[in-house]
Amino acid sequence: NTPDVSPTKMFQPVDVLFAGGRLYVTDIGNHRVLIYDTLPNADGAAANAVLGQGDLSSAIAGTTQARLASPVGIHYGGGRFVLADSANHRVLVWNGLPFQNGANADLVLGQSDFISGTVNRGNPMAAASSGSMNTPFAVWTDGTRLVVADQGNNRVLIWTTFPTLNGEPADLVLGQPDFVTVDPASGASGLRQPCDIAGNGQQLIVADGGNNRVLVWDAFPTSNATAADRILGQSLFTHVAPNDDDQDLMQDAAPSARTLNGFGGFLFTSLEGSRLWVGDFRNHRVLRFDGQ
Repeated sequence: NTPDVSPTKMFQPVDVLFAGGRLYVTDIGNHRVLIYDTLPNADGAAANAVLGQGDLSSAIAGTTQARLASPVGIHYGGGRFVLADSANHRVLVWNGLPFQNGANADLVLGQSDFISGTVNRGNPMAAASSGSMNTPFAVWTDGTRLVVADQGNNRVLIWTTFPTLNGEPADLVLGQPDFVTVDPASGASGLRQPCDIAGNGQQLIVADGGNNRVLVWDAFPTSNATAADRILGQSLFTHVAPNDDDQDLMQDAAPSARTLNGFGGFLFTSLEGSRLWVGDFRNHRVLRFDGQ
C-alpha cells in the first residue's frame, strides 16, 4: 500500500464528476476512484466509498473486474458510468452509478476480458485495432454514443451505439485514416496525444494536447478521419507549436489569450452551455471561450 492512504487523502487526483448527488474523483496515484455521498462542504472531508480497492486504506494496482491501474477520465450519461482505466489499457462501464466499495464493472472495452491489461491486446504499436487501446485518457457518453480518447494510439474511438459486449470494436476512428494506424499527425484530421473530450450531443470537442490545440466538430462525426471544423490554440490546422501567438511555427516567450501549451498531452475541456472551458495545464491557467 501507498503510505498514508486514507479516506481523506489523495495522490495525483485528475478528474472529477458530480452525478446523482455524489462526487467522484479519480485518484490516479492510488489506483482508485473516491466517492463522496454528498458534495463536501468542509476542508479535508472523508470519502464514503471507493472504486478500484476493497477499502479506503488500500492502494494496490490490479487488473480485475473490481481493480484499477491509474484511472484517469470519468463520465456519466444515459445511466452509464464510464472510466478510462489507463494503465490497464481499457475502459470500464458500470450500468448505473456505483456507490459501494470495490463495485464490479459490468463491461470492459479495449480488452477481451476483465483480467487482461496489455497495450493493444498484446500486439505491437503498429498493430492497433478497432477493439484495442493504448493508455486511454478520457471518455464521453450521452448514453447512446461512446467516445474514448485513445491517447497512446493518437486517436479517438467512437461507438455510434453503446457497446454491450466485452471487447466490442469501435465503429469509427478520428485522428487516423484507419484502425491499424497510430502515427501522430496534425492537419484537420490528425491527432497527437488527445487527452480530453467534451460534447453536447451535437458538437464534439477534443483536446489535442500534443498539437497544442483544441479541435471542434460542429456536427458529430459519422465517418473515419472526419476533418474538424474549427480550431483553438492555433490559426491554421497545420500549425502545432505551443504558445505561438504570431504563428511563425516557433514557441513565443509567453502565452497569450489565443495560445495553448499541451506539452505531454495535458489539456482539459469542459462544455457548459455555450461556454467552453479549457484547462491549459502547462500555462497554469484555465481559459474560457464564449460561443454564440
